[in-house]
Amino acid sequence: MTSLALILASGLCAQVYEGRLSTVRASAVPQVSLGALGARLATAPPSLTGSLSATLTPVLAAPALPALQIAPALSAAVLPRTPLVSAAAPSMNISAVSEAVAPALQALKAPELKGEAAAATAEQVMSQVLGPHAAADDPAEIAASKPAPAPAPAKRAKPKGPPLLSQVAFADGVAQAHRDLLIETLTRRKAGWIRQLAAVGVKLAGPVAPAVAVSAARDIAKGTKVEFTVDWTQSETHLGSFKAVVNLKTLNAELRRLPAPEPPKEKQIRMRFKKTVMADADGVNVEVKVTEEDIAGFLEEKGLRLLSKGWDGTYTVSVALSGKGIVLYATPVTFTVPETDQVQIAFKKSAVRSFGGINAETSVDESEIGKLLSDRGLRVLSIDRDGAYTVGAAGLAAAPTARLLQTLPAVLYAKPVKFDPPASSQLIISLREKYVVSVGGLNIENAVSEDDVSSLLQRHGLLLVKVLNNGAYKVARVSDAAPAKDIVAALSREPIIKQAITLGGVSDEQIRSAAKGVASYKGRPWSATEYNMNYGMTYWSLEERGATPEQLKLFEELCDQAPVRGGGFNPWSGD
Repeated sequence: MTSLALILASGLCAQVYEGRLSTVRASAVPQVSLGALGARLATAPPSLTGSLSATLTPVLAAPALPALQIAPALSAAVLPRTPLVSAAAPSMNISAVSEAVAPALQALKAPELKGEAAAATAEQVMSQVLGPHAAADDPAEIAASKPAPAPAPAKRAKPKGPPLLSQVAFADGVAQAHRDLLIETLTRRKAGWIRQLAAVGVKLAGPVAPAVAVSAARDIAKGTKVEFTVDWTQSETHLGSFKAVVNLKTLNAELRRLPAPEPPKEKQIRMRFKKTVMADADGVNVEVKVTEEDIAGFLEEKGLRLLSKGWDGTYTVSVALSGKGIVLYATPVTFTVPETDQVQIAFKKSAVRSFGGINAETSVDESEIGKLLSDRGLRVLSIDRDGAYTVGAAGLAAAPTARLLQTLPAVLYAKPVKFDPPASSQLIISLREKYVVSVGGLNIENAVSEDDVSSLLQRHGLLLVKVLNNGAYKVARVSDAAPAKDIVAALSREPIIKQAITLGGVSDEQIRSAAKGVASYKGRPWSATEYNMNYGMTYWSLEERGATPEQLKLFEELCDQAPVRGGGFNPWSGD
């Protein structure tokens, strides 16, 4: 005996019968007629006898079928296309179904039947019970009958607006993949680009948008990065170049400034700006600092293109403007004059000036220096680390110009660059740090000032030859042809003079002994640094003691001729 549930389904209702199958035969089973508007029972429930009829009872009452009314406007074209089953379909024999599904039902009882095997066995049972039309409801066939879905679009990053730079051009040799990469990183990594573009000089917030031209691109770092060579311009005076290295994985870019295209030398000038200027603040002149923003604004206003900035604050630009506004000086790059037309000037840090009969010490500012040079037509060639200016002009009479400049309140000393007076007119003067002066019967100790030094040089007609160490100067008498020994006595009476000597106070034997001492450091076990240090200190000492130019030259020759001890210097000692 086998239990079996029969479900007679339609789109509108279901009638379920439960019974126990045996060898008792039934003449017929209900037939289902499927029409265009639904399903109905073709025959009444079967009349069964025996044990089967005793146990076959409805378990789900069929609801009354509602009367269906078809609207005249309803077209058959919009009705669902349901497979039609003829009312004359052959009846299903229950005994045949029972015999057909018995092996499969027995197999389902086996505990080891699981997974796909169990599903396949159950499918056999259902195909026998539901008849040949069940295959039409096979999920696999239904899935196969459906059209293949359209491929899903590739996932892309959400757009983040237009690229940071709107004017980007590429050279013909730049590959399309590299072009797309640069546009993508400009679109998706804007914050990093804004920061680094500012570092290389590009002003995104300026009145003119930068125009960018990519001249080259290449793969580097084993294909993990791409290097772009980029030229940019915002105006005739604001342009440049940089390298951009883009990481393919992160799209982050690293920028490095490149030298900007260089204009012709005849269009370049060197200029330097003042550190402070006087500004009007509500009718009161106050000293204000010249900032980098002031300099940048000045260059922009004057249409000057900045080419470079030196360690000493010297700017290389393109237009000659001297002593105007915040400019200290400006000199064409191509400007050159021979050394005979050059003068070296040292300016004071402060000077004593008279204001209505009252002497007051005031600073020597850069505005005064710039005006002094501009008024006299002097071009600045260089400024050394000690603040001494080397200036020149075509056809400049160096010695008379130096004597004239030395009389100015702001000038400490001035000397011709090419200045080689006779040794007989040269002398060495050493200055004190402090001196005593009598004021109203009282002795007052004063520090030696820059005004004291410049006044001493003017009173005795001296020009500076060289600044020595330890507050010593080598000077020469140029006001007349008097020999140096005649003015030593006069200089010795000056309160700020510690010592005044003529050249030639060192004997040749002392020169040879000094060279021999220096030569003892030439080679092992000493290093080259130790030798050079002893050489320089000995040379300066001989010069301060009054060695003549000929004696100093002898010292140099003796040191050069001395052999190197031990075949060389000790590289591990002092270096």
